[in-house]
Amino acid sequence: MKIWGVAASRRSERQRADAVCQTGERPEDVPAPPAPTRLRSERPLSLAGLRALSRLRREDNERRWVQFHSVASYVPTTLDQWVQVPVDLRLDNQDLRCAEDLCAVVEACDREAQRRQVPPPKTLTLGPWGHEPGCSCHGTLEVLRETSCEASEAAEAFMTTSAIWTRWPLRSICLCELRLSVPLERLGAALAAAAPSVLRLQHLSLRGTALSLLQAFAGHELELLDLSGNALTDDDFEMLLNLAGPKSALKLHGLILSCNPSITQVSLQQLLASEWASQLQLLDLSECSIGPSGALLLGNFLQMPSSVLRDLCLYRAGIGLEGLRRLVAAAAVCSSLRALDVTANAQREHHWLEALGKPLAECLAQPKALKILTLSCPEHQLKAAEIFHTLPLRVILVPNEQNNYNRPMFLGHTD
Repeated sequence: MKIWGVAASRRSERQRADAVCQTGERPEDVPAPPAPTRLRSERPLSLAGLRALSRLRREDNERRWVQFHSVASYVPTTLDQWVQVPVDLRLDNQDLRCAEDLCAVVEACDREAQRRQVPPPKTLTLGPWGHEPGCSCHGTLEVLRETSCEASEAAEAFMTTSAIWTRWPLRSICLCELRLSVPLERLGAALAAAAPSVLRLQHLSLRGTALSLLQAFAGHELELLDLSGNALTDDDFEMLLNLAGPKSALKLHGLILSCNPSITQVSLQQLLASEWASQLQLLDLSECSIGPSGALLLGNFLQMPSSVLRDLCLYRAGIGLEGLRRLVAAAAVCSSLRALDVTANAQREHHWLEALGKPLAECLAQPKALKILTLSCPEHQLKAAEIFHTLPLRVILVPNEQNNYNRPMFLGHTD
């Protein structure tokens, strides 16, 4: 059976190219590829890396790409003529397989941005990265050993290309789920040289080393610093507060410490007594061990005239029923707070409406600036919770059975 059309033609071209990869023989109707041009080492790009580069090309060159450049042993010499520069550049092992892939994508984006005089990427994300069992680039174990890359190699390749991405006007840099084998002082200096407004360092196991990575940011200003999931302790945070002192003067407008269960109300008390307290507009302490005493500290802070906090998230922070009532009462009279998330904080009371629903509705009758409140509610009480419908703010009720699902859906954002 013959299948006509462009899709069938492209599929047959890919099949012929795959045959070249597997047998090393070139059919007569497939033109010979150009001479190889190595980017960083003698090891070629993987097929996954070539696919990632092909997704950056202009669509009108798709057939030429499949026909000429699906062979993993070769790298196109005129690649920069076809690459589209993405606004958000993500480098992870879902699309890439080896350090050469990472370097090739960064270099191609930079060359094309300069050649066409278009803006380079605005955000840069590295990770998650790591060898996944059963993942194969070419289908054989030997080639997999040659082309797969561990997180440490990805971090090294990221530093190799730092001379390129530090020139880009990056608004955001994110490092996620990596094993950092490079010297942290050197990595921190490169990140600081890029001068991003948003810095996300997620799940990097920075216990005892966070200050080494961030000390290069002394004198800088960050719109957001994300340190979630790094197993940080109160001692780590105490060292980080050295950056808030007058000598370092790191200005910080947003801080995310979520998923660090060893962070307690001790760190919170130190934070609220530091220079950052008068600068923070966003604070996320989700899944930290704040407890009822931490809720009391935050309640007192929200009533201070110096507070400029706009967004506060305490998902599963163990603040308890009494701590939640006090915190919401303080949020209602705060002149700056716009959004409060207190989901999954022991809100499983049998008499939820009397213990929590009605008291909250009373104190929220005339909120000063609060626009969004997110809290948990027993599913059988959702009908009774309609008392919130008449309030001059948006109340998002999350059934207790869904506390662990779709958490981003319950984060309110206001203009």
